[in-house]
Amino acid sequence: MKTCKLVLGIVNGSKPDEFAPNAPVTREQITSMIVRTLKAAMPMLDTSKAKFTQVFHDETNISGYAVESLKFLNDNEIIKGSNNYILPKSNTTREQGISLIKRTFEKFIKF
Repeated sequence: MKTCKLVLGIVNGSKPDEFAPNAPVTREQITSMIVRTLKAAMPMLDTSKAKFTQVFHDETNISGYAVESLKFLNDNEIIKGSNNYILPKSNTTREQGISLIKRTFEKFIKF
């Protein structure tokens, strides 16, 4: 885990001096980790121009660090909302996490 956190910058701590690997993961946290992983694997990937594909009523609840990642994954049909809510602070279930990884893999991994 130290490699992902310190060298690749994929996982950040919950505080500057605290890492909580057993804590629940929110939707905004997992999307940020997925996008950081993509950027580590594909350094030329530009996520800055991504837009939401629909209006989300809770867009203002997204933490600043996660806005671009959520936009990018939504724009690429990897993460979707529910009834016009993106639910950034909601915890991600194992199922949801695997679905996000699967969609990311299918979209970006070329055989």
